[in-house]
Amino acid sequence: MSNNPARYISVGFAFILIVVVPAAAGFLLDKVLGTLPIFLLVGLGLGLVGGFYYVYLEMKKLGGG
Repeated sequence: MSNNPARYISVGFAFILIVVVPAAAGFLLDKVLGTLPIFLLVGLGLGLVGGFYYVYLEMKKLGGG
């Protein structure tokens, strides 16, 4: 198991980006189409699923699961 805190910090930042980018894109799409909050919620849901999957894979590589 790796005890490198930088690795865990990078996983955390990647998780945040994976969640925020699709949510922000959904928000902007909603602003353009006037459909707030449909695409925001879709982007947030996809981002959360992708983020948790990414964290799962990274923790598996690090021996955490």
